[in-house]
Amino acid sequence: MSATPAPRVQLRLDPEDAARAARLDARARLTVLIDEGTEAERIAHADVSFKAKDGTPRGTLAFRLVNGVLVEETP
Repeated sequence: MSATPAPRVQLRLDPEDAARAARLDARARLTVLIDEGTEAERIAHADVSFKAKDGTPRGTLAFRLVNGVLVEETP
């Protein structure tokens, strides 16, 4: 992805997959390659949980790149 303007990435899971991931407390690492092929190329990471604090499944997650860091957006 390009670093400008502040890009956004969204992850979506099928409702059944989101429920299973939440039940198993599955986690993942989102990895984004920024400005690929340029001298400014770098990698950003964000740890992702598919279970909300109240235990419900999170089927859609959104992140925005801010100053080279992936920041999760709140719904």
